[in-house]
Amino acid sequence: AWALAVQAVVKLSAAAALWLYLAAVKLPLLFVLRCLATDGRSYLALGLAALLAILYGPLRRLRGVPARLLPAATAAGALLFVFDTVGGRARVSRFGFSTGFEPGQTYLLRAPTRPDLPPYRVRVNPLGFRGRSWRPAAEPGVRRALVVGDSFVWGALISDEGGMLDRAIEDELTSRSGRRWEALNVAASPAALWYYVHALMSVGREVRPDLYIMSFLGNYDLEPWEVHRVKADLPPAAVALLDSLGISQRLHHVGAELGARYDRAGRADPEVVRDLRAEFLRLLAFLDETGGRLVVWEPMSPHPFLDEFRGHPRIAFAGWKDVPGLPPRLRPTPQDIIPWQKDERLAFRGDGHPTPEGNALFAKGIARRALEFLAVRRP
Repeated sequence: AWALAVQAVVKLSAAAALWLYLAAVKLPLLFVLRCLATDGRSYLALGLAALLAILYGPLRRLRGVPARLLPAATAAGALLFVFDTVGGRARVSRFGFSTGFEPGQTYLLRAPTRPDLPPYRVRVNPLGFRGRSWRPAAEPGVRRALVVGDSFVWGALISDEGGMLDRAIEDELTSRSGRRWEALNVAASPAALWYYVHALMSVGREVRPDLYIMSFLGNYDLEPWEVHRVKADLPPAAVALLDSLGISQRLHHVGAELGARYDRAGRADPEVVRDLRAEFLRLLAFLDETGGRLVVWEPMSPHPFLDEFRGHPRIAFAGWKDVPGLPPRLRPTPQDIIPWQKDERLAFRGDGHPTPEGNALFAKGIARRALEFLAVRRP
């Protein structure tokens, strides 16, 4: 019991130290202090450490076995932390992005907030992304689209890869164009705008696709310190500790809270908007440099963050209104701009992620807009 208590103190103290390290190299100090102050484990660490300090002196003065075993039990607690926590290693994709999955493995997952939903199978390819394997170089005559997004595109709750958005886009592009297309899924879950920009650029430099496609959920994607951004350029040991000590999960929760707060307020923090605008401009410079074309899919509603780019010659936008053949009950109205999330055939009930049928409709709008865009000569 003493060894386990020492292990808990060391683990929680290491987490606090890692938060402070992030404050020195990545995150604002006030943000880090807020995370520590709102995490009950910080107070548990202080309480446990104080208790062990109080008990250590009297226990050492006891005669017999307890006194002799106390130093060894203390050392054992520290070793338990080393073997249980430090032994973990960061899982990194072929293109350098930290991921919670081992490349080349298959996992059975459950929705963390909906245990009543059935588990779903996730296959991670050797490149570290979800889905089938693919080579950076395309086969002769095959056109390619690079698709990025968060859990919507990653395929949360979907076991059948044929029902994921990238596969639906591939089928639609092939059917509508009469040419063979491949859609490569480089989405991550969780993820937000910083990841979208850097994933498209890092993978795009090697793949050189004919088309880039980015899903954008609005305020939810305007996270100032999203997990992938915090992990970027950190030593692998620090990334492994972020995951094993629960800090990655905590960052994700805080980011989701910020996104929800922005959504309720109808706007994001101006400083966050300026920062992420600068990141998005890096993507535009990359498109100009490489001659790339980008289609932004907005499954929720058009967002003001992107308004200044809606006339850009290398970007086209597609939304729910661009899906052809929608029945009246699914057409957006001023009162309900995302009616698809209320339809259980298109979105998982109580969760909001699109079903395979929802992705099939999304793909119709994306492919239609993409092919119109590619048909227009642009500088």
